[in-house]
Amino acid sequence: MRREPIGRNKLDTRRHAQFQIAHYLDIDQSATQLAHQRARPCQHSPPATPPPPPSINSHGHHLDILLSPVVTFTHRRPCAPEPADKEVSNLHSLPSRCSTLLWRTHQRVLGHRRHHLPATDHEHQSSLFINMHSSFLSRAATALLLGCNLVSAIDLDIDSADSIKNAAATIAYDMMSYYKGNTSGGIIGVLPGPPPDPTWGYYWWESGAMWGTMIDYWHYTNDTSYNDVVYAGVQWQVGENDDMMPSNWSQSMGNDDQAFWGMTAMLAAEYNFQNPPPTAPQWLALAQAVFNTQAVRPDTTCGGGLRWQVYPYLTGYDYKNSIANGCFFNLGARLARYTNNQTYADYAEKTWTWITGVGLMDADYNIYDGAHIEDNCTDINKVQFSYNMAVWLLGAANMYNYTNGSAIWQERTTGLLNTTLNLFFPNDIAYEVACETKLTCTTDMYSFKAYLTRWLASTTKMAPFTYDLIMPRLRASAIAAAAQCVGGSNGRTCGLSWSKAPAWDGTYGVGQQMAAMSAIFVNLLPLENVAPPVTNVTGGTSVGNSNAGSQSVANPEALLPVASKDKVGAGILTTVVLLGATGMFGWMSL
Repeated sequence: MRREPIGRNKLDTRRHAQFQIAHYLDIDQSATQLAHQRARPCQHSPPATPPPPPSINSHGHHLDILLSPVVTFTHRRPCAPEPADKEVSNLHSLPSRCSTLLWRTHQRVLGHRRHHLPATDHEHQSSLFINMHSSFLSRAATALLLGCNLVSAIDLDIDSADSIKNAAATIAYDMMSYYKGNTSGGIIGVLPGPPPDPTWGYYWWESGAMWGTMIDYWHYTNDTSYNDVVYAGVQWQVGENDDMMPSNWSQSMGNDDQAFWGMTAMLAAEYNFQNPPPTAPQWLALAQAVFNTQAVRPDTTCGGGLRWQVYPYLTGYDYKNSIANGCFFNLGARLARYTNNQTYADYAEKTWTWITGVGLMDADYNIYDGAHIEDNCTDINKVQFSYNMAVWLLGAANMYNYTNGSAIWQERTTGLLNTTLNLFFPNDIAYEVACETKLTCTTDMYSFKAYLTRWLASTTKMAPFTYDLIMPRLRASAIAAAAQCVGGSNGRTCGLSWSKAPAWDGTYGVGQQMAAMSAIFVNLLPLENVAPPVTNVTGGTSVGNSNAGSQSVANPEALLPVASKDKVGAGILTTVVLLGATGMFGWMSL
């Protein structure tokens, strides 16, 4: 990225302000060193209130699943609301390295308030604390702005690792500005939402997907700026039974929703992401809990397979789809590789046999959305989404790796890859065929290319023979994605339609930012030594639990939304433990 030279006076003033921040809040040495680095182009936040997404009636997605109000809080009580703080909004106008420092400053302020103030009279205390520090933050932001140079768009040199990291960092910062869980009144680990509160909000699953993306971001770029936030976000949402099923989200709990959080935990284990203390749920155990709870859910309808939704009272419980079963397949394949436990692989094989037998994956490796059990899954909805292809592809690549390059899994991986590239990469640029043409995407769909690009990149690590086919598409997609990030009031907001670059398509949100960022940072693969996922014999340190999920709720129909958010923690109703869980989990031992 091009950087304008900074004069000595401006640089010294900026450094002085940064060192004041570091001294005042005792920021760690890495953040202090960050203050020495030269400023990137100044940043602005994306629009404060995203527009409501277009609404379409698509089976297999979250648009229509809720018939009753949703409880939009976790089982832990959020902090008391704090007064509006204009100074905090100044963070959104800083360059990415400056904003990273102030991000940490802001976190340290909030962390100090949360962890050191007495619980009594918390609202009053938090207001006093924010007021005490707001002027400090304002002065710091103003001082740092002296060293910034206003620009727009995302400047990307695809052959420069530093440029890729700069571009990804800028987009990551803009994406994270949507997250309010680290402020009082927000929900830790969860993006604003779900709709209709606010109408443009996000469903619970996408928060888990975002944390997985940020773990990948850290692994590729070595930028640890957000790691503490990611760690807290995932740990806060593990649920009462450490199974990624918080009761307060039971009104929108799909098997795919739970699995996305499970795959994030799996990724944390595979990358040796900072491990929780022994008393907290471990990454591997959380992934096992998700797998174990889902392994007992397939029934005899349509010959097996997971339903879309977990509970009978949810719209979509009569629908079996490729994403729920694909996530289960993906998780099973990765657990087999990580633990070297054949039983996980057996479940993955069984799931593959089911989806091909029922017709949701055809002989040409096209993957269709789903079908209803009332028709014995013969009414196949043939809409195709990129994340369906990608989740199955990465699972197949892990099976190829686990089986030491077996011919059958090489054939399956190759077939899925060819169909993915032919269908979702016209002119080598990633394209969401179901909705991108007329921008009829739901909020969910705007994020799908994030998983497409990340999981294609991961596939090259699990099945190296795919590298030469995948990387040219990721390269072209990254260039196009960066070129169209020219929208919004900040001049660098990303949209969905990369193939229209340099034009911006007018859409924006977490999904668009996440997708563009992912497409860009995965292009570090040819430039740097990005380590492959580890296993428990190649350096993995995460601790497993063969009985994880054994206390999971089987059918909490009584867990209906409470009337008021103030009733959070009022009491968890009696649950039904999964039948036969103890016997099933015995073979999961490591």
